[in-house]
Amino acid sequence: MEANCVGQTGRIRQAFPAKPACERSGSETLNANRAVTLSSNSDLENRILKVLDELTQKQHRLARFILDHQIYVAFASAQDVGQEAGVDAATVVRFSQRVGYDGFADLREAVRQTMPAFLTATEKITRTVAARGRKRAVIDLIFSQDVININATANANSNELLTETIRVLNRANEVYILGSGLSAPVASAFAHQLGLVGVSSRAVLGPFVQSAVEIAGVSKRDVVVAIGLWRYLRDTIELLAAAETIGATTIAMTDTRMSPLVKHASIVLLGSTQTPEIPHSVTPLITLCNALSSGLALVNPKRTLERLERIDRLYKASGLLVD
Repeated sequence: MEANCVGQTGRIRQAFPAKPACERSGSETLNANRAVTLSSNSDLENRILKVLDELTQKQHRLARFILDHQIYVAFASAQDVGQEAGVDAATVVRFSQRVGYDGFADLREAVRQTMPAFLTATEKITRTVAARGRKRAVIDLIFSQDVININATANANSNELLTETIRVLNRANEVYILGSGLSAPVASAFAHQLGLVGVSSRAVLGPFVQSAVEIAGVSKRDVVVAIGLWRYLRDTIELLAAAETIGATTIAMTDTRMSPLVKHASIVLLGSTQTPEIPHSVTPLITLCNALSSGLALVNPKRTLERLERIDRLYKASGLLVD
């Protein structure tokens, strides 16, 4: 979650108004095993995207819940889903029909069809939760969830897409990386990684006025990467839109194709960031950055070796390294 416990910050499309965890009562908070989710159900997501602009506020909230908790949805009733999403059962049924299913049972069956590869992991996690104390079970669950998230992220981004992204980054005059809130450390780490392989880059972390000055200097030969997770921050969206207007190549690194960053990006990279307790896991995004940086090193090994040797000489000359 980019900003915790804040109200609606703009158009529905820019922030799904689901309740932050800190606003939920104990009875409203999902059990740990419910929070384990599948990789993107592309058919369901595509159906939602087609009618996204026509959905009511309640339906937006419900759409976000269904996409984020598909294992729970696969075994729940319309009433159960409605209670967790903060809507009534009738809204769940109408939403299911609005996105092209006969009813909730039909939507639930479509979700179940995507589940076989994940059931074994889910069953193991559920047994762990039942067998151990809550605190240890949650720790085990988080490790297991991140493994699922990394696999889902790998599946969501094709080799062709990653190869094209590496090509674009490799040819950039300068790479600007936008990130605020929870995304800021990911942006900072990615800029550092790019620097290590010889790609000129900078992390643009705010505040807005300072970031706006930096983005105002972007040229058409530059690449601007925006990293943003639900709930999306307006500053990141507006700065990416500004870069798009200037004519820079824009890349969004986000958690769903319904993210408001997507409409301003020529390349979209998706990360599965689900976690049972904290708002988001950034581990899959860091892994995605690792993959891109490694790809860039392989594309131009001479540049990478020259940069690393130069860095090593500076470290040794300064006496910075302990060993």
